Amino acid sequence: MVRQRQIVKLGLGGLGAFFAVVAAVAWPVGADTTEIPEQITIVIPFADGGAVAEFAEVAAGGMSARLDIPVVLKNIPGQGGLVGTEVVANAEPDGATLLMAASSSIVLAAMFRDMDLNLVEDFDAIGQAGPLNFAVVVPSDSPYETANELVEAIGAQPGMLRWAHAGRGSSSYVAGRIMLDNLGLIAGDLPYGGGGIIREAVTGEHVDFAVLGIQQMHYGTTELRALAVTGQERSNLFPEFPTLQELGLGVGLPSSPVALYAPRHTTPDVLMMLRKAFEESMRAPAVEKALLGHGLEVRFATPQDVDADMRELMEVAVPVIEAMQKEP
Repeated sequence: MVRQRQIVKLGLGGLGAFFAVVAAVAWPVGADTTEIPEQITIVIPFADGGAVAEFAEVAAGGMSARLDIPVVLKNIPGQGGLVGTEVVANAEPDGATLLMAASSSIVLAAMFRDMDLNLVEDFDAIGQAGPLNFAVVVPSDSPYETANELVEAIGAQPGMLRWAHAGRGSSSYVAGRIMLDNLGLIAGDLPYGGGGIIREAVTGEHVDFAVLGIQQMHYGTTELRALAVTGQERSNLFPEFPTLQELGLGVGLPSSPVALYAPRHTTPDVLMMLRKAFEESMRAPAVEKALLGHGLEVRFATPQDVDADMRELMEVAVPVIEAMQKEP
């Protein structure tokens, strides 16, 4: 289902409203004579809601004001994000259609389905808005107090414990599989549609544990308990949670860049203009403060850094994806 909403400098709701006003002061209209589209559409290849949508709304508000044009957010979900991603890949490279995505989800979904779609080769990265990190979580009254206790229980009951993720081929699934495969463990997996639904499955005790975006811990730590983060370093927002690697439970999946992309071969002048507007939007002090209130971390990164992070992630994920493809 395609959902569309418009972000403009006036009449803008949510997080984007405030940043459009701030940006209008920071970037005078008419400061750049580069020819730009009359409207920009940012495609979010997932269902409405979640971290990617919140990053996109903030970016849209800031960019709309800086470029003095309307920005439309359009949700085009399907196939782990691949439907919306292909729409942008096939769009005209004029800057009018962009993609905001949790990059690892797109890369892993394409690899899992053996599709010829590559964020590094088929798109021009504009920049990273922030990282998306995952955590291993259990219900608040779970008998497992630590990740090591959970691992011991999984090992003692092969295939009996159940865990939730966002779907086979998703970042959360691969992160969980890396943990289980590294330790030679087997657990029953149950796919859910996204972070909010996974959270409900855990709090309702429909599963024994889950791997989900760590920002979900911001919305009620009395119902969930995080045992460890799956990334290679602790979260800046939740530094109290150790990494799996610290606990001797294997190497984790690198954090996923939530990044903005344009179709490959976008006009150089337009691409430069988009990168400038996006970077200044994400570096605005008010953006960091607001997203912190949603459990999200702003961490702008250059296009070169985004591409390097994606290559690192693919190196870690390839063995897991190949093993998954051989499974019946």
